[in-house]
Amino acid sequence: MTDIKLLLKEFERFAYGQSLQSAFTELLDWMLLPFRKWDSAELQNQALETYQTHPKAIHLVKLLELIGDASEGFCDPLGELYQQSISSGHNGQYWTPEPICDMISDEW
Repeated sequence: MTDIKLLLKEFERFAYGQSLQSAFTELLDWMLLPFRKWDSAELQNQALETYQTHPKAIHLVKLLELIGDASEGFCDPLGELYQQSISSGHNGQYWTPEPICDMISDEW
């Protein structure tokens, strides 16, 4: 994945001042916000306002754009981001390296 370095750099900017794990969780929460079921429209609007006024909203939007651009085909930018910046292949998490995925997909 050629865009992973750019994605990692932007993620590190976003995570500045907090742990990578909490930054990753915050990123996922923000990405999944539109898909969450809310008990009321008021609660949904409060959550949306929280992220719209987030001090790092510019970085969140940039990360989403990079993730969307890198998601073409069979790429998994979130898995790659997690593997390279947080897990380092530990914590019971493992993703097959992209060259192996490419090789397997070429065989089918």
